[in-house]
Amino acid sequence: MQQLGISEIAMEKFKVFQDSIHGPMHLHPVSVRLIDTPEFQRLRNLKQLGFCYWVFPAACHHRFEHSLG
Repeated sequence: MQQLGISEIAMEKFKVFQDSIHGPMHLHPVSVRLIDTPEFQRLRNLKQLGFCYWVFPAACHHRFEHSLG
């Protein structure tokens, strides 16, 4: 059995989100609880670019992604 140091034990409680620009982001459990609220999850359906989505359909520019970064 491998022993974990204090910093590794503290990091186990953090949740990791993979971002295409910032890379892996380690979020505190309080931040994760905020992200899991219905108000924050509603941002997944709001587009950042409006009608540019029709020109660049592969672009992912939702308010949710911008709020995490």
